[in-house]
Amino acid sequence: MGSKCSKCLAKDAYSANKSRSLIDLPSHIDNSLKDSILQLSSDDSFLTFDKILNKHPNNPEILISFASQLYEKGLTIQANECFKRLLEYDFQLSPKGSVIYAHILIQNKNYDTALQILIQSLDKAPNNDETHALLSVIYGELDMQEQSYKHISEAIKCNDNVAEYQNSYGLFMMKKKKYNDALKYFLRAYDLDNSMAKALNNAGNAYRKLGSTVEAIKCYNLAINLIPKRKFPIALINLATVCFYTGDILSTLQYFEEALQTGCNIHKIMVKKGYHLLFKNPKTKFAIELVYKQEYKKSIILFNEILQNDPYNVIINYYMGLSLSEIGKYSEANYYYKATIENGLKPICAGKQFIKHYVKHARKALVIQTSKTSCKTCEEIPEVDEDSENSTINIGSIEVFKVRAESLSKPYHPRSQESPTDSPIDTSIEESEEKCQVM
Repeated sequence: MGSKCSKCLAKDAYSANKSRSLIDLPSHIDNSLKDSILQLSSDDSFLTFDKILNKHPNNPEILISFASQLYEKGLTIQANECFKRLLEYDFQLSPKGSVIYAHILIQNKNYDTALQILIQSLDKAPNNDETHALLSVIYGELDMQEQSYKHISEAIKCNDNVAEYQNSYGLFMMKKKKYNDALKYFLRAYDLDNSMAKALNNAGNAYRKLGSTVEAIKCYNLAINLIPKRKFPIALINLATVCFYTGDILSTLQYFEEALQTGCNIHKIMVKKGYHLLFKNPKTKFAIELVYKQEYKKSIILFNEILQNDPYNVIINYYMGLSLSEIGKYSEANYYYKATIENGLKPICAGKQFIKHYVKHARKALVIQTSKTSCKTCEEIPEVDEDSENSTINIGSIEVFKVRAESLSKPYHPRSQESPTDSPIDTSIEESEEKCQVM
């Protein structure tokens, strides 16, 4: 006699255990789900669903549990169809079932149906915290912030011991610029769940807004170390940014590079902020390190090579000017400071505080150096918005505005001017297929 197929074995197992309580049935059904996704095709799932429906027509909790198991195993399509059938038979979903079904609908971006399901559930169980929390998520996706805020507030009133709710409420406080309140909720979230790295990252953001740089750095580091292999690119970018504004450009480069090496899709973020200008050429990091080692002539050679292919890079132009000024070639340095300002004021760079920071320092350096080397007035220098965050902090440990008394050596021959429209700053960096882990 041949061996039985997996379906027959599952059928026999069901007969042998049919005396088990209804509440245990879902764990038994797991035997027919665990083998493979192939075995759990749409037809097999519906066949099992029909059997359960015929066996227990008046026990929707069993059917909901089965549909929930399908969802937990990643079989979203099958789970969705099962929930649809439940509603077709006029079964009323429990609050838990409504939340699970709403999660499926949200994945499919079917927000209207999800709202309908959850609001109906809320009518029957108005104090269900999970329902309120999920309604907050949906309204947030629909950019209905007041409704979203209302429901996350209700969720916390119903249950204030859920870390996710505390973290979400803290984000609302950040939007309202109530940074002290936000910090309280982020830290409360971390107290409730010591593995919640995103709460620590958010706490770091709140500390930065409050001017507590040291505490912000501590939070970012703790958050990064909670994630296996430090794969927390958003926190790494935040850490790099706060290091930049404290003048630690070498640590900035280190953390940006580490963020890129996580393999996550963060190129879009890097371009949006302007950070990608540091990494468009593999020689950039080494060249900037040479500046901070005071090896200016070597850095000039590298910057010149980089500018041949990327002449409108704001950051490279700035450091080229800085290197030249440090060896006393002020007139040549001014050319690159002007290029920094000109390119940094283009529309493509608008709103990027990282770039504004370099533009502002180039402007200040140019004002001081032109007053020493020529009769030009600062009226010839383009104005730039100086409202950027931490705008008074110098970049790095090098004194940008230091003017030496030595006489100029042999003139440095800069590259010829090119039309700004010939080669705009590249923002077309290809995105990685792997999604960025936004915590």
